[in-house]
Amino acid sequence: MQVIREIREVDSDRIIIDMPKEFRKSKVEVIIAPLNSKRRKKLSKKTEDFLKLGGSGCWEGDLNKMRAKRNGIG
Repeated sequence: MQVIREIREVDSDRIIIDMPKEFRKSKVEVIIAPLNSKRRKKLSKKTEDFLKLGGSGCWEGDLNKMRAKRNGIG
């Protein structure tokens, strides 16, 4: 499964998302949620590990390959 995660500053009422060619002619789910950096809740280890896949907070690629590499399988 290919996934893209981005964190952006919103300065208008519009965001443009460039999509990879692999996503063309398919259904995708877009989730927009506020990122509250002032009050960060303690996250579970599972969630922290998931978020570490992004490194800089922005990633794309094959999620299964990333998980395998992180777990020392691939």
